[in-house]
Amino acid sequence: MGLLESLYVVVVALIMNNLSSMMINVEEIFAAGLMLMLLVFSASVSGALVFGLPIHLFVQRRVRDAIRVMVTTFLTLLGVFFIILLLAGIYVSQ
Repeated sequence: MGLLESLYVVVVALIMNNLSSMMINVEEIFAAGLMLMLLVFSASVSGALVFGLPIHLFVQRRVRDAIRVMVTTFLTLLGVFFIILLLAGIYVSQ
């Protein structure tokens, strides 16, 4: 789940990075509304990706599996964060 969430974050980051060049003549209020809608949508998708399976497992009384999935997801996200941080540091130092 962590890798899927990481991929989703990269896609949203690319959309946000290119959104300003796609909308040249958009009023500020519409641009702010679009960004907020993207934020809300992204938070809901991320919540489902990160917490969906563990909650499902917990409801089925498979608590150990739910905890294992949560820990694995968080460690994967943390690992991807540090890999991106390392790559950003290498990129900036060149």
